Amino acid sequence: MFILYGIGALLLRLGMAIHAAGMVRSKNSSSILIRSIADICLTTLAFWALGGAILFSIGRILDPHLLFSLSSAFFVICVTLVASGIVTGVASERSRFLPMCAVSILIGAVIVPLVGRWQLGWLNRLGYRRPVRRRRCRSHRSPQRQVQPRWLIQRHPRP
Repeated sequence: MFILYGIGALLLRLGMAIHAAGMVRSKNSSSILIRSIADICLTTLAFWALGGAILFSIGRILDPHLLFSLSSAFFVICVTLVASGIVTGVASERSRFLPMCAVSILIGAVIVPLVGRWQLGWLNRLGYRRPVRRRRCRSHRSPQRQVQPRWLIQRHPRP
């Protein structure tokens, strides 16, 4: 399931690159597409080199098995690409190439992994859990009881 979500995020990133190329002058559109390709490559390499070790608590950088051992690693990389694509689209004509590369590396290696680590670690310690899928109630009385929202977050009471 994470593969399908990751493919959807990659398609979103492709649409963001095309949108950024359409929002600039026609003489700069190829430059923006090259920046988007460089952004995708640098963000992916930065996440593989350092960000995955921060997020998944692997303990070593440059892990060759990071991309293939965890089922959700592909999805997290794609979400990181979407986060860096927002910055690339906003500052497309307004910045030089090397500062944009540095921002892509910073987002892929530090910012998104730290936010993900914060979400996975600290919020779980506070009692928040991932969304729980609820089964539909099989009541024959009213059809309104059969639909329950799936976005409910289970919260355990504190002792």
